[in-house]
Amino acid sequence: MFAQLATQLGSLFRNKIRNRLLFYTFIFICMPSKTIAVSEEAYESLDKMKNEGESFTDVVKRLVKRRKLADCAGLWSEISMEEMAEFHKSIGKLTRG
Repeated sequence: MFAQLATQLGSLFRNKIRNRLLFYTFIFICMPSKTIAVSEEAYESLDKMKNEGESFTDVVKRLVKRRKLADCAGLWSEISMEEMAEFHKSIGKLTRG
């Protein structure tokens, strides 16, 4: 596949530039990778979590990255006391079954 692409691009360059010697180099970097199967639901969830310009690999690496407890400091600082009380009540309902 890469050889065919290089041949086609080479022909294009030769047709565009005549009577000149043209050197071109194609560098293909192939990173080792693994294929995994995920459900449609999991795929859609990952797709929603992707930031602009981010690959699925980036999303997975970001999600599995271990964080320090200190990284969580202040995450709840903008939640009102009413929201916190409602959250606490919801958790209580879940734990009681």
